[in-house]
Amino acid sequence: MSQGVKKVWVFASTSNGAAVNSLNQVPEIEYLLKVTNVFPKSGSLFGGTRVTITGVGFGTNESLTEVKVGDTDCDVDSASDTVIECTIQDTGDVVEINNQGIHKVHGKGYGWTPKNANVKVGDTIRWTWTTYFYIINFNPCVRQTVNLTSMVLPDDGFISAASPNGVFEYRVSKSNVTYYYSSCWIEEYEIIRYIGTLIVEEKPQSVEEVTVKVGGYEATYDVNSGVSDPSAPSGCSEIRTPKTGCTTAPPTGGAADKFNFLLQTCFTPVVDSFSTGDGTTSDSITILGEGFSSTPCQNEVYIGKDMCTVQSSTEGQIVCSLDAASSPLVCKPQMFSVRVANRGNANIEVSGQNARRFVLYPMISGISPSSVSINGQGLLTITGSGFQGDENSIVVTVGSLTCAIQSVTYTEITCTMPAFSASNQLVEVKVGANGRVCDAKCEVSASCEITYALASTPEMTSVAPISFDGTSTSVTITGQGFGTDSSNVMVTIGGADCTVSVVTAQTVTCTITNVPVGSQPVVVLLTYIGLATNTNNIQITSQAIISSITPSEGSIHGGTMIDIAGNGFTNDTVVTIDGATCQIRLVTLSSVKCMTPSHTAQTGVAVNVMANGVNYPAQTFDYTTAATPQVNIITFTTPHAGETVFINGAGFSSDQIKNKVTINSVDCPVTSSSPTEVQCTAPALPDGTHNLVVHVEGKGLSNDDKTVTYVITLSAINPTQGSVGGGQKVTLTGSGFRNTTIVEICNQECQRDESEVQTAAQIICLVPPASGKFY
Repeated sequence: MSQGVKKVWVFASTSNGAAVNSLNQVPEIEYLLKVTNVFPKSGSLFGGTRVTITGVGFGTNESLTEVKVGDTDCDVDSASDTVIECTIQDTGDVVEINNQGIHKVHGKGYGWTPKNANVKVGDTIRWTWTTYFYIINFNPCVRQTVNLTSMVLPDDGFISAASPNGVFEYRVSKSNVTYYYSSCWIEEYEIIRYIGTLIVEEKPQSVEEVTVKVGGYEATYDVNSGVSDPSAPSGCSEIRTPKTGCTTAPPTGGAADKFNFLLQTCFTPVVDSFSTGDGTTSDSITILGEGFSSTPCQNEVYIGKDMCTVQSSTEGQIVCSLDAASSPLVCKPQMFSVRVANRGNANIEVSGQNARRFVLYPMISGISPSSVSINGQGLLTITGSGFQGDENSIVVTVGSLTCAIQSVTYTEITCTMPAFSASNQLVEVKVGANGRVCDAKCEVSASCEITYALASTPEMTSVAPISFDGTSTSVTITGQGFGTDSSNVMVTIGGADCTVSVVTAQTVTCTITNVPVGSQPVVVLLTYIGLATNTNNIQITSQAIISSITPSEGSIHGGTMIDIAGNGFTNDTVVTIDGATCQIRLVTLSSVKCMTPSHTAQTGVAVNVMANGVNYPAQTFDYTTAATPQVNIITFTTPHAGETVFINGAGFSSDQIKNKVTINSVDCPVTSSSPTEVQCTAPALPDGTHNLVVHVEGKGLSNDDKTVTYVITLSAINPTQGSVGGGQKVTLTGSGFRNTTIVEICNQECQRDESEVQTAAQIICLVPPASGKFY
């Protein structure tokens, strides 16, 4: 809304016009958008100063609020009706250079334009280059050179990757410097290249006008309001004075009726050097320069987007380190940035492409345990930082072998150790992150080696008992090197867990019930040490025992789910009844569930079980008519979906959920049951005759020689009218529909819409155009 006096129009639904006030006038309000103070009024040449603007009418919608200092955005951090806080963004320009210059021989696309550019400290140069699609083996780049005639790269000079098309950026930070650069040799014969020059000038001080807009409307500015500057913030305050010893006079000028902000040399921190270009989270980085704060919290240092926590500072030095708790990026070179509250951004006055960057490497600070079993399989824990990624992007090796990763966090890796003969083996970590692969640095005080030692290898010499029958059994394992912590010891027999209860240095006691049938190994694993040696190659025997088959009888039509209880069943278990397969449904060590095949009425039918190559003692099962459900009469009055089907017979269950009815293998949901009758709701099926079967839990399948007959019925059509031109989608609802069912409307076929779902209860088709005359 623009500023000024606005009438307030209020209309009531029962009124003949607008409401008025006590003076019989339409009420008015005055909308003000006014700035009464800006603080501070000076800051860094390169932005970064946090500005507080006071006034009225700002509102609270930050997205509608726009603040500029000259042509530079001041990004709004917060807004209320009377206060805006914003941070001046980078004041540097982006200077665009492309390869569409004209070469005197080769023409357009073979030269930088502009070829010679005058730029200022803090500007970012952006080179872009493209190659015509029909040119091959053409790979320009941007490469700094020592002069225009040389291709020699100066120490730490800037250089990009070579490619047919590309973009490269470089920020200039020192004045009175001339940069020479080339395109690299752009073709394989090293004949063609194009060159350019950057002349870097000092960034001048300036007076910039502060403008505030809300919703596109600019505020008015009351420079004589008398509003006081805000007090220093609580907690860590800010510097409000220029650099110590700076004598450069501030710039002058600016409109007297506007709030002006001075971009000043004396408020500009400067970085001269960084102590290192790479390191780990345990390393401190020393930054030398001027204009810093001696209060550590007033200095902000970032590497890329990761904060470098300031540990100490003076006006000329900052010491900081990256904190592993914030998971800073690893492997990737990232630019330093420094800001001093509330002077603003520092100029990184450091020459070179890499000297302004820092690469954070992963590091190993601890490895546990240090001495392990020669049999491997123990859990190795590696602590440190920079483990950025998951088990697919991080590789841990012990010696020449992989340590299989089990878990990863930024500060810890666990992996399963390989086996080695007695020796010392180096632990190494490679991290693939941010498009690069880098090696973790070892910062363990001794070394990043672990010792595979016989003295650290547990040994198993005997096991008692050595035969198991499926009953709960206490097992005693004798040997040495087991320790005393039961939570650190795992025992398996044939792969089945034996629950550990007591551990001493020489014995392990555990309890187990079922063990896979046959001869099985005993394995003892100390979680953080590794596997015990099975000195005598001890094996136990698990007996092939069947204790029961439930139920003992079932339907002659099959379908009885029998539960064979016993010991040692494995996933390869096979069950046959009189030579026919009993379809396996579930196998555990103590039970096999399978579905019986059909068989003539007979008692004592042989049941044979084989697991793990071991045959179990033969058992028997009875097929009886007494256990066979019988369907005698089916009543289906209205033969279509949704109607009740009445089934009379014998051997059904009075428990409704134990009866399952299918028609043509489609479920017919049971609604009521008794031993002699079952009722169910007919499913949607095509027209025709279909077999009905009842399955009774605990008995099996009924006879399948009784049938129900469906007929086609049409119960609804929607819509019922439409255009004579046809093409309208119509839905027919009913029952008994088949894929071959033909629908005709006015003696013309209504073609099915294949994009829609067609069922036995629904057809969706496209109405044909009408024929004949219409009046």
